[in-house]
Formats: sequence, C-alpha cells, structure tokens
Amino acid sequence: MIHPENADEAVDRLLMLIGDLGVGLADLASSAVTQDKAALIERFAALGQLGADVAALAEAGKVVLTNRFEQSAERSF
Repeated sequence: MIHPENADEAVDRLLMLIGDLGVGLADLASSAVTQDKAALIERFAALGQLGADVAALAEAGKVVLTNRFEQSAERSF
C-alpha cells in the first residue's frame, strides 16, 4: 500500500513512464519496414511487449489512485 502523500509523485512517474513507452511504441511502429521476416516478427513481439507494459503501468496507476482516494475518504470521517 502506498502512503497517500506519495501517491501524486507515484502517479506522475507512472504517467511519464507510460509517455516514454508510448514514444518508443511510435518509433518502433513507424520505423522502416524490413524484408527480413524474422526481424518483422521480432518487431511485432516487441510492440506487443511494450503494449503490455503500458497496460500494466496503467493498472498500477489505477491501483495507486484507488488506494489514495480510499485513504482520503477514511481520513475525512
């Protein structure tokens, strides 16, 4: 469980990391197409992994924010 006071920084870092991965996805997807079938397969595998990484980081952000809001609600009572 993350302390509510640290949640904003954690969310900011997760968003920056997702943004960096998004740039990597765009770069990898838009790079020149090669005729090497194995290289193309590897590229799509890498794109899939980057997509999975983004999804995992987004889920982590949801968990951090959910925890933060639950903690804040408990403190307000």
